[in-house]
Amino acid sequence: MSFSYLFKRLIAIIPVLVIVSLITFSFIHLIPGDPAMALLGINATPAQINALRSEMGLDQPLVLQYFNWLLRTFQGDMGVSYLSGRSIFQSVIERLPHTLVLALLSIFLSVLIAIPSGIIAAARQNSISDRFVMLFSLIGVSVPSFWLGIMLVILFAVKLQWLPASGYVSIFEDFSQGIYYLILPTCSLAIVLAAVSARMMRASMLEILRQDYIRTARAKGLSRWASILKHGFKNSLIPVVTVIGINFGWLLGGTVVIETIFGIPGMGRLVIYSIMNRDYPMIQGVVLYMAVIYMLVNLLVDILVTALDSRIRY
Repeated sequence: MSFSYLFKRLIAIIPVLVIVSLITFSFIHLIPGDPAMALLGINATPAQINALRSEMGLDQPLVLQYFNWLLRTFQGDMGVSYLSGRSIFQSVIERLPHTLVLALLSIFLSVLIAIPSGIIAAARQNSISDRFVMLFSLIGVSVPSFWLGIMLVILFAVKLQWLPASGYVSIFEDFSQGIYYLILPTCSLAIVLAAVSARMMRASMLEILRQDYIRTARAKGLSRWASILKHGFKNSLIPVVTVIGINFGWLLGGTVVIETIFGIPGMGRLVIYSIMNRDYPMIQGVVLYMAVIYMLVNLLVDILVTALDSRIRY
């Protein structure tokens, strides 16, 4: 992968972010309610509400509000929260590590489940293990992560009392306690991801096993598992890595509900709290940061794909 391609991809992020910001700005202003009234309460007088709207710039035309915000953003100032008065950057930096830890742990666990399951299902096609993997994939794809999280809480926290139902301890402060509190939310997300990735791994491996070079390896005396692991495994990972990259974007959105259920102080809860209180600058800032992370992950996926197969060029 050339430097010019990386440079073009990084430059292409700018127009995408402008489009994302425009869509976000349009949608949040369609939400019923007034930020000034939400801050002052129902007992505020019209004069007080109008004064606060003027202070926050909400009395200006929407087009002017958007371009003023966009200009400040390109200058590195995304504004401050209506509720806390703190800068958007500071609020995001505090909560982003918690969301990334949950997302990365979920991806790691899903890969540990999906890749061996997909390989075994493909190597033993139409066997009991293959049917079990396909059944697991079907159930995992069909079950929403938030419903699965609630069921896991009922089973492991309420009935068995093995794990906490909610709460959070940062792994940067206490690693063992942090992992203990993250088991249920991680499993809630990872099982759904593993179902999708296992199906993709199985389909990719089945296609690889039908290739001529696999037959040649078998003809030279390699065992079935040796030919799979030595010649087929690396090539079958390419579509799986792509799916994992796409699922990372789903994770950034999926953590919104999971963080709310399990009380994790991440980006998801910040978005929900901001939407409920009409905190427009915070909503726009969080969505924009999520978009940047998602595009950078997709770029990383492209780099990994070229590393897995040097014949691929962009």
